[in-house]
Amino acid sequence: MLRPSATSYTIEALIEHAWSGQIRVPSFQREFRWGFEDVRRLLDSISHGYPIGNLLLWQRPAAAQKLSLGQLEVEAPASQQALWVVDGQQRLTSLANALHPEVGRTGRFALSYDLQKQEFIKAPQSPAGSQVPLPVLFDLAELLRWFSQSALDPQLVERANRMTQQIRQYVIPAYIVASNDESVLTDIFDRMNNYGKRLTRAEVFSALHSDADSNDWTFQRIVREIHDATAFGYIDENTVLSALLATRGPDVKRDIRTEFDEANADERRAAYQNTYDSLRRAIDFLQREAGVPHLTFLPYKYLLVVLARYFAFYPATDARSIELLRRWFWRAAVAGPEHFRGGTPNAARVLCGKILSPGSDPVRYRDESIQSLLRSLPTTPAPRNYTSFQASEATAKIFLCSLWSRGPRDPITGEEFSIEDLGRSIGSYSTASPVVQRLPVGEHVAVRRSAGSRVILPSRRHAGTHEMSPMSRLVELTARDQPSVTELDILRSHGFSLSSTGGNVWDARAVEVAVSAESFVKRLGGYRLEDTPSLSRFNFDDLD
Repeated sequence: MLRPSATSYTIEALIEHAWSGQIRVPSFQREFRWGFEDVRRLLDSISHGYPIGNLLLWQRPAAAQKLSLGQLEVEAPASQQALWVVDGQQRLTSLANALHPEVGRTGRFALSYDLQKQEFIKAPQSPAGSQVPLPVLFDLAELLRWFSQSALDPQLVERANRMTQQIRQYVIPAYIVASNDESVLTDIFDRMNNYGKRLTRAEVFSALHSDADSNDWTFQRIVREIHDATAFGYIDENTVLSALLATRGPDVKRDIRTEFDEANADERRAAYQNTYDSLRRAIDFLQREAGVPHLTFLPYKYLLVVLARYFAFYPATDARSIELLRRWFWRAAVAGPEHFRGGTPNAARVLCGKILSPGSDPVRYRDESIQSLLRSLPTTPAPRNYTSFQASEATAKIFLCSLWSRGPRDPITGEEFSIEDLGRSIGSYSTASPVVQRLPVGEHVAVRRSAGSRVILPSRRHAGTHEMSPMSRLVELTARDQPSVTELDILRSHGFSLSSTGGNVWDARAVEVAVSAESFVKRLGGYRLEDTPSLSRFNFDDLD
């Protein structure tokens, strides 16, 4: 049985192993990916005595070779007990490079320690006497030479000595596995990197900025209360976090560690409350004005984040601005994040940046924000294939919104389905699959595989007993030669036209709903209409 042995290394000992070629990197390891900020944070954690995780090392023979560790090149001799890094490569490589007397003065590894501010900084071109390069701080002889050339305050000298000792003697726990079977180590590596569930960004944010008051706002509470109030669905917490960040600044991917002043609990509570209010207004806009009844019908979640920022600044919006905002939403949904370089993260950042703070003139900056959002998008709709259907894709969600715009009716009662029917039927599902059913189109294979075979049929409780299911009832209605007025309303609401009843209903409906989807986005996107702002922008009192 393979039994790893537990041990520990000081950084001084690890660096000696790395520089001498005793530490190797196995072929199954990924490339070194850390940047300057990652290296700086690692050294900062060490300086505070924080744990930086365990190492897992594989002890086995290694041939002589020219070894590359980050920017460090080492002529490694043959060794019978080399240490191959299974877990901890990024940390070990960072330390071996940042502390090296030559490599540690260039690129991502060039750090200095500011004795005045007591923090690690990017090494300046011309360092002041109190800004000690990290390789100097690590080398006692070099540090003494630095002191002799710099007229430092004795207190700063003592501070430097303490930091040198802290870095050199910092202890890192390690497990060593002795085995010649590389498949065993590959399996261990795969399990360590792919099993389990990492903390989400929202979970990290909550841990950093939690409040002792259990009755206070949390992301979970926002998600639950929004769904209970709107039946819009359960928004994932990362989207809620992005909305919170968007209401406070345009860059939703910024560093979350310093978002709040720890001493100001009121600021944190106000931010959570504002996030809830802004999301409620954004969802009300989507459901009432934009024709998006449920989260699973929303083409892209980042559009909800952008809307949250807008309604955080402009909660009271006139009818013209709502119309223009609806046009922007559908143009953005059709264009997709591919329109913006960098995909979804950059699309959210760019669009949030278009929404200006109201300042002293909210009407002016509201209109300028909307105009800027509209100018960021194409003036003609990008082509999308509304005949195919993959429930998780944006095109399918746009298609579902177009079906919903018809006001689909219950085939049994003739009543129009409600947003509450959708919310109850979808529940906690991440797609709209519980309410999207496939028509039994028989031998029409092309239709069966296409969006044309889908109908929206939420589950509802019906009084009494019914011989047919809603789907069977709908199919039965399509076969009637002379349906009643009520029955025709039901059929139309699901995309069946008068000409399609009694004949080849399936092919006719497939064409109808595909054309209807294109018409839907063109109509709500208002592509050929003037995008002039609200008349409230203009002061008519100045006119003769």
